[in-house]
Amino acid sequence: MDSEYSYLGCHFIGKEQNQQAKELVSFIHSLETNNIKIAGVVVCGDMNSPPIYQSIKTLRRSGMLDTWRLNGRGVGGTFPSDTTIPCCRKLIRLDYIFMRDTGGRRILCKLVYVQDDGPSTHLASDHLPLCAVFVVGD
Repeated sequence: MDSEYSYLGCHFIGKEQNQQAKELVSFIHSLETNNIKIAGVVVCGDMNSPPIYQSIKTLRRSGMLDTWRLNGRGVGGTFPSDTTIPCCRKLIRLDYIFMRDTGGRRILCKLVYVQDDGPSTHLASDHLPLCAVFVVGD
């Protein structure tokens, strides 16, 4: 299984992120059309895009599956990781794990969750980690 880490730009209205998402989709399709034997593709990272942004819709329309929509519970907010206003903590979903089964072998997302271990996690980043467990079979 190949994986690619992605960090999309920070344009407020999402124009930059959408262009980068299109380039990412093109790269993923190139893997599939060049007869590269892979079980699937996992794309994860800070997309700097809430679910309503065009960049996220572009990835979904390409056949990438949003693991949070498959197996997540709740909002899936990862940002901000810590704030002095408790109601705003983990309010915004900016981090994603997308997957695509390319038909080589079956890839399944069994579990996806936002990891929050308290103050030590909050010091590491302004985003909380988004974690997933995958199973790859024949």
